[in-house]
Amino acid sequence: MRFPTKQEAALKNEVSILQNLHHPGVVNLERMFETPERIFVVMEKLKGDMLEMILSSEQGRLCERITRFIVTQILVALKHLHSKVCTSKKREEGRDRKKEEEGEERVRFP
Repeated sequence: MRFPTKQEAALKNEVSILQNLHHPGVVNLERMFETPERIFVVMEKLKGDMLEMILSSEQGRLCERITRFIVTQILVALKHLHSKVCTSKKREEGRDRKKEEEGEERVRFP
């Protein structure tokens, strides 16, 4: 079963962002393909299992040093992702303004 139209458009927008994003802290998008009934998004296979590592530790949680390292890595990846998305949106807004000036209709995606 496919997504409703709005969700499908949002998914395709995220896929287009991920296709141009390469960062060690972000899972790579391998490819996306569609059938009449479904949309498939193939992501990079990761090594290791964070949940298994946490649950197998003595206290069922990570020590502060490892937690700080992981959170820092997540924040660095989020900062990179945010900068790419903001740059992409600014370019899109610039194209929209140019089209408006040329008299073309403005179409926005969520």
